[in-house]
Amino acid sequence: MSIFDDPENEEYDEMIEWSGDYDPEEFNSKNVIFDDQNERLKKEMNNIEYLIDLYDMIIALKQGIMKMLNYPNLKLQVVLYLESSHYLRLKI
Repeated sequence: MSIFDDPENEEYDEMIEWSGDYDPEEFNSKNVIFDDQNERLKKEMNNIEYLIDLYDMIIALKQGIMKMLNYPNLKLQVVLYLESSHYLRLKI
């Protein structure tokens, strides 16, 4: 944390603003709570399985629309907004 120790550092003001009320003398690593990596991995794997299932459903929907409209070269662009504020764009 050398930036905090050097007010002359060009990033000092930005780091002070970013850190808020951070006081390195009062920091206690025992109070830091880390996520359970296994639980996070399990959740992400469930998300991946969900996305694979969703993708399969979108492909089936596209095939149904192509058959119904007799339009064999139909191109779809699907944008999925995910819980984590990310999005997934599929061009199918």
